Amino acid sequence: MTETIPRCVWSAGALLGEGPMWSARDNAVYWVDIKGQFLHRLSLVDESKKSWPMPERIGWVVERSNQPGFVAGLKSGFVFLTIDPVTIKPIGNPDGMTIDAQDHLWVAHWGGSRVSRFRPDGSFDRAIKLPASQITSYVFAGDKLDHLFVTSAAIGLSQEQRAAEPLAGSLFEVDPGCTGLPTRQFAG
Repeated sequence: MTETIPRCVWSAGALLGEGPMWSARDNAVYWVDIKGQFLHRLSLVDESKKSWPMPERIGWVVERSNQPGFVAGLKSGFVFLTIDPVTIKPIGNPDGMTIDAQDHLWVAHWGGSRVSRFRPDGSFDRAIKLPASQITSYVFAGDKLDHLFVTSAAIGLSQEQRAAEPLAGSLFEVDPGCTGLPTRQFAG
């Protein structure tokens, strides 16, 4: 058996290198330095290297399919991230989560006015916008489990924010375009 010898392609000195992601669109490998607060890109065209400092710790990036840039996991929550120049558009902190019948992950975005659906491979599938910023959780309901009921919160909103979000703290119903899994019952 022939021994495989690894080749160092970038001696970056990352404090905590994580989250490698292949981008066919850019023909590049992106990866993050969580504690060093950098997003790195290695071009597979010419092996050029580029790094972007992040304003806080970054744990991962996922390429957006229908727009340039990424969804990124920062310490303060999810953001839409573009590079050259770097711009950090918050989409809230993850709150309630569940898996649907198609094995996709649903995430409520506290401070993001939405729920998002992610494919089993971790890529972004879609988001449903809501008329309140602090989205907390949800449940699939109905005979076919094809209705999504979403809870929200009004706590901590200023009077100005409450005036701008009169539906904060409401229960919403949305069409998720999929079905959920039955709620488990306590066996005791």
